[in-house]
Amino acid sequence: GNGHIARARVMASALAKSIRVQAMNQQVIAGGQQGVWSRDGDRYINIGEVLPGNRLRMLQIYEINDDGELVRVMDAVKATPGTNGWLLESVRDTRFHDGRVTGEQHDQLQLERLVETDLFDVLKTEPKDMSASALYHFGDYLEQNELDAGRYRLEFWIKLFTPVTCLVMLLI
Repeated sequence: GNGHIARARVMASALAKSIRVQAMNQQVIAGGQQGVWSRDGDRYINIGEVLPGNRLRMLQIYEINDDGELVRVMDAVKATPGTNGWLLESVRDTRFHDGRVTGEQHDQLQLERLVETDLFDVLKTEPKDMSASALYHFGDYLEQNELDAGRYRLEFWIKLFTPVTCLVMLLI
């Protein structure tokens, strides 16, 4: 329906912006249906969702050694930025060494570095750049997921009534 179209437009805009970020600083690789891919040194990070406050959900972190071999995979349900780096929650940590695989489960795991939070600013689609229809449907989507849709609703009404207001001003 129209909600899918609005989400597709938002995702297409985010993908275009993520490609621009890649060209600017070679950290974000791509964004789209499979989340956002980012690179931090020897780590490749797949982020399923970016929530308000740069909180991340459903992450996979792949570490590669100098020979290009996979040495570690971390799956985390959630990651939150803090003053000492990133706090990962519900982490499955798998390491590969000398043909052996070891795994650990952590309720919480602190990482000094993960993703530069300023990269997310580029991925965010501003409400003023969206059509009235996309604002309406994206606002519905946010509300259905119990997220704050206030900015999108306000911009929707501004886009809707600005032409009407100009028309009334011309008639006065």
